[in-house]
Amino acid sequence: VFAIIMASLLLISVRIHPYYIDYYNPLVGGPQGVHEGQLFEFGWWGEGKKEMIDWINGNVPPNAIVGTKFSPYIDLSGWRSDVRYVDLELLNYSGHLDYVVTNTYWEWFNAEGDKYPIYEADLENYKVVHTIDVMGAPLVKIYKT
Repeated sequence: VFAIIMASLLLISVRIHPYYIDYYNPLVGGPQGVHEGQLFEFGWWGEGKKEMIDWINGNVPPNAIVGTKFSPYIDLSGWRSDVRYVDLELLNYSGHLDYVVTNTYWEWFNAEGDKYPIYEADLENYKVVHTIDVMGAPLVKIYKT
């Protein structure tokens, strides 16, 4: 019994790596169940930020303009030198964007009363080109405009 419990815990640790803070017990549906039911805060600490920047740096064309909606506000440094990053949480930007990046926490809690909104209708017209998730629950979505 002890070996089964330890093997189960090891498997969960491997599957959730590196997002340990987003672990939720299978009794509440795990991370995917929490996300689908919006049961608890999810992605609050900027999880997926590094992977998002790595994906952008490795996949967008030269001189791409990327708008971000990340909540809570976190440092988003590390962009490729030719990528223009526009923090849509701090700026009322009305120019062209090639990509928009959101995290789950912003989508759940900040989209409604956003000072500089990107409306859900806008996101519905964009194509999700990459998702960073933990055990089936999205932390970050990257949209192509």
